[in-house]
This record gives sequence, C-alpha cells and structure tokens, in this order.
Amino acid sequence: MTISTGNLILIRETVNLIEAISNYQQLTHTENIKPVYKILEVRGTLLRNPVTSTVYYNYLSLFYNKKAIDLLYQNLPLDGYDILEIDGIKTIIQNRDSLSHHDKELILTYLYEAKSASEKALEQSQDDLMWKGFIKYNQARFLYFIELIEETETDWDLVMDEAVTARKTLNLLINDILDGKQSYLQDAFEYQEYLAVIVRMNFQITKGLDVPTYSGVYKWPNYEGLNEDAYIKYDYQKEFDRIHKFQRLLRSRAN
Repeated sequence: MTISTGNLILIRETVNLIEAISNYQQLTHTENIKPVYKILEVRGTLLRNPVTSTVYYNYLSLFYNKKAIDLLYQNLPLDGYDILEIDGIKTIIQNRDSLSHHDKELILTYLYEAKSASEKALEQSQDDLMWKGFIKYNQARFLYFIELIEETETDWDLVMDEAVTARKTLNLLINDILDGKQSYLQDAFEYQEYLAVIVRMNFQITKGLDVPTYSGVYKWPNYEGLNEDAYIKYDYQKEFDRIHKFQRLLRSRAN
C-alpha cells in the first residue's frame, strides 16, 4: 500500500514537531537555544489532529516565552534569581525602566506571540482538563509579565485561578481513580498543582495583593498565617527542588 503525498507531509511535520519538543525539553540541560528554533519550521496548519495541534501551539507559546525571558536575563541584573520567585520579580520591577525601547518592544512582542499561540492551543484542546491546567498556567505567566513590562493591567489572576482549579480537580480525580496508589505520573501532576499555587502566591505578594487559598485569605502586608497554609507549612516530599526553594522563600517572607 502506498502512502499519499499528503499523508507523507503530515508524518514529516509530526516528526519535526516531536524533534522540536525534544530539543525544547533539553533546554534545561544546555545553554544552546538554536535547536529549539526547529519549532518554527513546523507547519502547524498541516497538523489536523487536535492533540497534535494542541501540542504544537503549546510549545510554540513556550518558545516565544523563552525568548522573552532570555531577553530579560540578558538586560536586567537577574543572575542567581528564578524569574518566578519574589526577589526575581522585584528585580524586574525595579529595573524595567533601564530597558531600551527596542528591547522592551521585542520582549512584549514575544510575550504577545506566546499569548496568541496559547489561545490557539486552548482552542484545539477542546477544554480537556489536563491541557487546560497546563495552558492556563502558561497564559497567566505571559499576562503577568506583559503587565510588569508594559505597566498595564491584565486578567492574569483570573487565568491563574482557572489553572489552579483545573490542576487541583485533575489531581482529585486521579487520586480517586488510583485509590491512593502512587505513580510517577501522579507525582508530576501534583508538582504542577503545587507550582501553580505557589507561583500565584509569589505573583500576588510581589504586587501587594491579598493571597486567597483554599485554607483562607492571607492579608497584605503581613500575610499572617501564610506559614500554616498546607502548601507552605509542610516540606514538599517529592523530588522537585524548585518547590522546596519556593516554600523556604515564602516562609521567610511570611516571618
């Protein structure tokens, strides 16, 4: 049986997408961003399958976000900071006026492209709960940094709330289905929930907002009781160092 030219093109684009995703995932182990540009070589309009299209637009949004964040690190004194932690965000706020007009415009262009691609990913995902948790979290980050750099107002907080709700709901369903049995997949989704909740706290505290959680509302400026929140009080037991670091920093901030 021969494969039509159209099907061959679709297979080729899918292979290109898989290679681009693999390159992006390896970014955490290398400083070489050049292989990641392969995502731009994928003709996303040819990917007819909704799941494949969702993956494509999701990673395209992450690529554009990566470019924006790299520019922030190159132009602001962010060495040693995680850009999602309180001190990293404060550094951006304190130094954003030092950005040249060109750099500021380029950063915002990348962030808006990331936002646009994430909207397409969400549309293709057909409201799948897992993808909603991933994409909404990414959208909230894009919007938050647009707000910081452009010094405008966005609805990042509402979008992040949707991300947290989706991730928490997914974990409740997984835990019920697995009936308490542990798996690597379950650990990964639990990490995603913790990450969204704690990053939301970081964003809210940096902007001087109250911090509402499932345990109550912690009021600005002292955030009394925050150290007793379930996401902060107990050391995260899984092997994800980023959560441990964020917990320590939030405890220190609340103290």
